[in-house]
Amino acid sequence: MFSDYENLFSVERMSRYLTAANGQQESAVQLYHANLKLSEALYSPLAMLEVALRNQLNHALQAHFQQPNWLITQQAGFMRDPGFRFRNPRTGQLVTNDFLLRSVQTAEKKLRGRVTQSALLSELMFGFWTELFDPTPFRILQGKPLTVFGQKPPSIKRVDIFTKLTEVRKLRNRVYHYEPICLRQQLACLTDLRIIHGYVRELSSWLDANLPAIMNPLDRFDSVCQVVCQELHFVQP
Repeated sequence: MFSDYENLFSVERMSRYLTAANGQQESAVQLYHANLKLSEALYSPLAMLEVALRNQLNHALQAHFQQPNWLITQQAGFMRDPGFRFRNPRTGQLVTNDFLLRSVQTAEKKLRGRVTQSALLSELMFGFWTELFDPTPFRILQGKPLTVFGQKPPSIKRVDIFTKLTEVRKLRNRVYHYEPICLRQQLACLTDLRIIHGYVRELSSWLDANLPAIMNPLDRFDSVCQVVCQELHFVQP
């Protein structure tokens, strides 16, 4: 049975689960199944936060630039701001952080001429929206991205949002690319997942007071996590 998993899903992929299961093939398969269950349980809350965040940021920046198509027009404006240029402390060379611009240009190429604000909004990756909370674009945008988190406690600052969004983005990418999410340094562990799921819920509540209630019926992470812990004794809580 385990050889079937290796043939279908690759020896390299399954080896990580085998190591976490102390070489027990049956347990490795169970852990692989658990990883899929946890990924499935996280998909809905991750997707809802991402879509809600990009829409709220879009609204905020449409108002800021007074341009409904700012993703198109600001390629010649904000995304080329001189503030994105800095001197490399190691080489002394002047370089430009053009991540935002390149992200939009890449999205445009994928759209193959069907470029609209709505299409770009859907095509851009989560990393684009997270980057808006990086110090440089945040400063250039006069702090506007933070205004979308209108329900956050006063003590929560840009760096707190950026840190949590970065961890959520990393988990999101692992889920969406079918990577192991329940392993830490070759050991089965759910601690990190629980922390980052907490970030998802926290950020959602700060983004809109109604979002957690909308999310609740589809967010099965806690119940799935509990079942996984009961089924797999070697998974650390």
